[in-house]
Amino acid sequence: MNLKKLRGWVIFKAESLIRVINKNKIHHTATAALDPYMAIDGNKSLLLNNIYNKDSALKFLEYRILHNPNDLRSHAQRIYILIRKNSSGEIAGALIDLFITLGIKGKSLKVNLLSQAEKYLDSSSLIFFNKHISREIDQNNEEAQLFNGALFIKKNMQFMPLVLANRTKECATPKNPLDEALDFIMNGQLEQAINLLENSLLENPDQPEVASELRELYKKINGATTREPNTP
Repeated sequence: MNLKKLRGWVIFKAESLIRVINKNKIHHTATAALDPYMAIDGNKSLLLNNIYNKDSALKFLEYRILHNPNDLRSHAQRIYILIRKNSSGEIAGALIDLFITLGIKGKSLKVNLLSQAEKYLDSSSLIFFNKHISREIDQNNEEAQLFNGALFIKKNMQFMPLVLANRTKECATPKNPLDEALDFIMNGQLEQAINLLENSLLENPDQPEVASELRELYKKINGATTREPNTP
């Protein structure tokens, strides 16, 4: 039996039984992730359905975004967790961070994630984001500051040079994601096709064909244009 102390938690692992002990409370976990830091690091899933502590996970993702704005996966994971929390104000803040990071690039990724979050946003927020799909948002934009994104918090302004540097980077060349996804679709593996296309869009956020195919797949599995995360 291995004993490991991690951020105030004591984790005992014994064969297939896992218990997380915090003070006098014992949580049996089968599908819930033990610790958000352990669950997120290296995890390519965008939904992160097995996260146990969403608030801690959000803080960790925000930290990763601030130190590496080009980590588009963390942006997307953060937005999906907030959708599960149904936290409209925080969703708008996460979206503004993504839009600021991408600048005039990443239209397809912006459209895809905005389509997932739109039912949680008010009409004025939707108008603002749709207006800036292909337009750069300046950090001094007073309307943007109302969304309370992490990049607008005074103590985080030191990270803005990283964001601006990120805008000059070129995205990786896609590797025929639609052809690869078609193989999954032909075999009835729609979830695998969705995961592949979502990851491709993160690698190159300017792929309108990929974003369009994703919306069609969302309709097939949910009867809607949004990706519905499972609620643990």
